[in-house]
Amino acid sequence: MINIKFWTFDERKPEHNQEIIFLRAMSYMGDYEGFSPRELTVEYAWELSDSNGFLGESCCYDEEDPTPPELSKDEEESGCSWKLMVMVDGSYDLDGCYWSPVEEYWDCFEK
Repeated sequence: MINIKFWTFDERKPEHNQEIIFLRAMSYMGDYEGFSPRELTVEYAWELSDSNGFLGESCCYDEEDPTPPELSKDEEESGCSWKLMVMVDGSYDLDGCYWSPVEEYWDCFEK
């Protein structure tokens, strides 16, 4: 028997630039659901937001300097803030998705 542990992104966050096995539920022919494991790289990005949500402005995350970008005076006065977001396969929408560290995934098959 092979046991593979997968996490939701709320349970545990992968690291920036970490290689993972990614699962997103997919529908087939309307009635069937399944998963297609994909080996992908996690990216972090800073997203500017205010009380109404994201404003469409983003900045790359730097592991060597993990502090958020500085806000302009106008952004501060408007109540804006930078939020660190996890992105996989170009998407921040990770609800209902699962992941496993790539090394742990492949190690399960060698036992």
